[in-house]
Amino acid sequence: MPNSKNSKTKSMKLTTVVLQVFSSVLLVACATTPQQDKSSSAAGSIACGGMESASSPQQAARTIELRRSVESEKLFTIPASAGIASCSVKYADAATQIEYLFKAGGTLTVKRDMGLEYSEQSAHFSLDPSADASAILQDAERHAFGPQGCGIDWQHSGKEAAENDPKATDTVFRGDTCNCQARMRRVPQSGMVWLVLRSAC
Repeated sequence: MPNSKNSKTKSMKLTTVVLQVFSSVLLVACATTPQQDKSSSAAGSIACGGMESASSPQQAARTIELRRSVESEKLFTIPASAGIASCSVKYADAATQIEYLFKAGGTLTVKRDMGLEYSEQSAHFSLDPSADASAILQDAERHAFGPQGCGIDWQHSGKEAAENDPKATDTVFRGDTCNCQARMRRVPQSGMVWLVLRSAC
């Protein structure tokens, strides 16, 4: 009998230890799962209205991938640092347009047409006068076309009339792939910049 009693006591102690270990593992898993989910979400932290109107799962997937790329660029992260007021997505056949409105008053419009192989990013936001605007466009080029970019010659530029202001002048850089070009313009009175990156293969 004493042996049986000791055996029962040992068995109960072992069961208690196992349950404690299991509970600890469960608590750790519950505590860490939300953080893992949060960090693994790509373009899910910003709600964009209109994404549900994608014509196919493939178009929706392309939109998510486009957002993932754009939302990691300086064209986005600099004005977004003050907060995002809204995000909207519009579809028209093979074309997708994403528009971000930032709380500090800036905007970023992204257009991509798979049928025409056309893409454009146009940003308008406040930028410190000492900041290098061309470096922001170079960052966008690398995100859109990979480490080698699209061959834009950042050492040489030209001057052209601004497309949305006949009194203003844009600094224009051109590339040798897909008619790639970058445009930038500063508005000294307001501290705002216009930055555009586009391509048409």
